[in-house]
Amino acid sequence: MRKLFVLLLAVVLAVAFAVPAMAYQVKVGARVDTDIAYAWRSGNSYGANDSRMPDLTTFYLAMPVTNYLRVDWMSNDKSTGARIEFGIQAGPAHGGGAVGLRYMYGWYKFGRCQLVIGHTDNLLASLAYAPYQWLGLGALGLFTGANGPVAPVVLFIGMGKQYSGRFAQIALYYDVGPWTFMVAIGQAPTTNAGNPVNVANVANTMFPRLDLVVKYKGKYVGLAPGFSIYASEREAIQGGNLADDRILSYLLVLPFRVSFGAFRIVGEISYGMNWVAANYFPGQTVWNRAVYWGGNNDPSRIKVESSYVFAACLGLSYTMGRTSFHLGGGWVKYSNASNDQPGTWRHGQNVAYAFNFAVRYRVNKHFVIAPEVSYWYYGWNPTLDVGAGNAMFADLGAVWLAGISFQIRF
Repeated sequence: MRKLFVLLLAVVLAVAFAVPAMAYQVKVGARVDTDIAYAWRSGNSYGANDSRMPDLTTFYLAMPVTNYLRVDWMSNDKSTGARIEFGIQAGPAHGGGAVGLRYMYGWYKFGRCQLVIGHTDNLLASLAYAPYQWLGLGALGLFTGANGPVAPVVLFIGMGKQYSGRFAQIALYYDVGPWTFMVAIGQAPTTNAGNPVNVANVANTMFPRLDLVVKYKGKYVGLAPGFSIYASEREAIQGGNLADDRILSYLLVLPFRVSFGAFRIVGEISYGMNWVAANYFPGQTVWNRAVYWGGNNDPSRIKVESSYVFAACLGLSYTMGRTSFHLGGGWVKYSNASNDQPGTWRHGQNVAYAFNFAVRYRVNKHFVIAPEVSYWYYGWNPTLDVGAGNAMFADLGAVWLAGISFQIRF
């Protein structure tokens, strides 16, 4: 698969530069970041999430999975364009690595409207409103957890920040003054419900994902309230009974920005039910799924209990010349009413939070040096009953991370 992506990438670049410049405009971009840091992990944040394990301190120097190579095309009349972007993950010192598709979409502008078709994200829970936090994704291989989503995050996604994710969609944007209105339909994920235990089952999309966003971009204030909804169902046989359950998923989100002089405040508040966006962010795919159970008196476990998420994040920044200072925090709570059944949420909820402080120094237009320190607490595994003597296993632990991110962008 990696060789295929490399071949496709070579073809894309060859075509981009082989076509005469008079046909359209071509722009090539890249992000090449490198992290050097120390990570401290509590004993229950790795392995079997066992608090009896020793704490670990690990040095690493690696390239994060957010690096990319992209090509943009735009017609000379600026009415039509396209983007193809490949994420590139460096491998071990002696080679290896991985290449994956991040974006592949086209767009067409007519009047005040823009039509976007393809694999991309959109204005829902836009990352433009995320508190700055970048160091960590280079350490993916260091973080493992048997009982929950113990993994690094970026821009507080899954730790208070939502994200639309990148998915196949058709979106229509309408701009008028400082306002932008967006409606998008796309493929709904079928991972919003955990599988019934030990049964054959089929996930089916009932109606596609629908995203609606109204964005206001003013000089001092920005808002982008959004709503997302989709539905799927699980069909299975459990204990001789047909488990045909329709699962509704939705998200309400309010990103905001306040700017005055050198100061800037960004943040987001969100509330949702069974809403899953991007599979590569564990915090959005593990605890925010519906749970199969049968209630306290029904061991057949053919019913579904919805999971709910309430999240918030806030970032403060101050810019002084080439240097900017960033302080951010995020908090998220997942809850589910299922209880007293094996594999269900005996603890009832998971609460996680994170903090970050960073300084970004812009050497020039393309090169940034950014020291950071972050703390992530992953909460409790809600499927374990703390009162049953599982406290040493239920705590998902915490991580400290301190280092420097070297960022080269074109």
